[in-house]
Amino acid sequence: FFFSSRRRHTRSSLVSWARRCVQETAIEVCKESKQTDCALLLAVKSGNVDQQLRILLEASNYNTALATIDEISDFDTKIGCLRRFGPQILKNLPEKGYTIIETLGGELITKKTKDPKNAARYSQQFKWLKEIFVDETALNRRFLDFQVEKDPNCEKEVFHSLIEWHLQDYYKAHEIFEKRQEELKEKLTTDPVLENKKTTLLLSLIHI
Repeated sequence: FFFSSRRRHTRSSLVSWARRCVQETAIEVCKESKQTDCALLLAVKSGNVDQQLRILLEASNYNTALATIDEISDFDTKIGCLRRFGPQILKNLPEKGYTIIETLGGELITKKTKDPKNAARYSQQFKWLKEIFVDETALNRRFLDFQVEKDPNCEKEVFHSLIEWHLQDYYKAHEIFEKRQEELKEKLTTDPVLENKKTTLLLSLIHI
């Protein structure tokens, strides 16, 4: 009985593998012959989400690709798809992509609060979401601000990153201020028309 059951299991696995190979080959043939709709239909029927997303993104159909990810019910699968395809989607649909990722991040923070035993797992998944913003500095900063607001007890690295960004903003603003100040001083000394308006310009310096 044991060997018979094992043979049936092996036979079933081989059939599944062969079917999957045939489906993937058929999808590739359709893609090569520019039959995108046919390739997408085969990918949908086979339940191959990765193939669906690749086909959609190759056709620059970013809205449908994002909607496909959003409709995935399994949490881990959705995060996995966002890790693989999120950066490309964010470059083309930054706001819509960010909204979905932020929603997932909020769900992870809630799970972490309600299930402290698995907090490490949820924290790791949250880090995976942050990695999606590796080439999107503004969105990354926005996501960290969101994390701090929703989870004040998050990792120290998050606060360090935000402090570093705020310091960069300060130094940039200070450089602009000093440059503007020098420009106005130069005008005072070189432009005779402004000679009688020194007081006004000095006051404007104070309020820049």
